[in-house]
Amino acid sequence: MNDDLRGVKAIIFDLGNVIIDLHYERTVRQLTKLSGISADELGDMLVQAPILQAFETGRISEEEFRRRFCEMLSIQLSDDGFDVMWNSFLGEISKERIKRMLQLKSQFSTFILSNTNSIHVRSFNKQLAAVHGVELLDALVERVYFSHEVGMRKPNADIYLHILQQEGLLPHETLFIDDRADNIEAAAALGIRTFHNRQVDDWLGI
Repeated sequence: MNDDLRGVKAIIFDLGNVIIDLHYERTVRQLTKLSGISADELGDMLVQAPILQAFETGRISEEEFRRRFCEMLSIQLSDDGFDVMWNSFLGEISKERIKRMLQLKSQFSTFILSNTNSIHVRSFNKQLAAVHGVELLDALVERVYFSHEVGMRKPNADIYLHILQQEGLLPHETLFIDDRADNIEAAAALGIRTFHNRQVDDWLGI
């Protein structure tokens, strides 16, 4: 057995840049054209916008998020147009990742823990069904934990503690895979074992 998995009983996967590729630049490029705001300025605005965290923790609806987002950038988009723009952020889910996840699911308790939102969830579930014949992301693991559903988000400690408690997991027997250093550090501070997915598909080798 790979040393990363020795003594492990459960694996928690991040979603973005672990299971599904992310293309932040696509969304920024579209928004730059629509708003006339530079990519650098736009990037700062998006990272700091309170409405993004509110949407990712389920505190505002899709309708309110679309409206306030468009108001923030002084742009106009239909609901469908907005969702196409917003989902341009999402890339591919490869068959190799699905195969490896199912292999690991047969040996360990597996979960997904992701900062995401309802618009994105519909999009990647649609991709899974169309490309891989998998109806929902839920089929690849025992349970998914999405920030907009549980009202918490990484890297805050409460969301890690929530999944440990809900699933009866011990930190030292749980491996958390994520691409972001701040999320990895937060999990490690709670005694959870971690694998930092620094390069695309590094985790496939565990």
